[in-house]
Amino acid sequence: MLLTNDFVVIISLDFKKAFDTIQHQTLLQKMCSFGLPDHIYNWLVNYFNNISHITSHHSALSRLVV
Repeated sequence: MLLTNDFVVIISLDFKKAFDTIQHQTLLQKMCSFGLPDHIYNWLVNYFNNISHITSHHSALSRLVV
């Protein structure tokens, strides 16, 4: 891309544990307000579509969040 553009934008995200404490729908609503291109937002929605998590704090477990 540098052959045809002056610069290239790279976004790097590590999803391993970063979003285990927030409901995915809440996260996606906030990301929607960033003005991301549709194909990037749709990629994120697709990523979180079949991901679920449970938060553990001491011996307490949250409900399963899908």
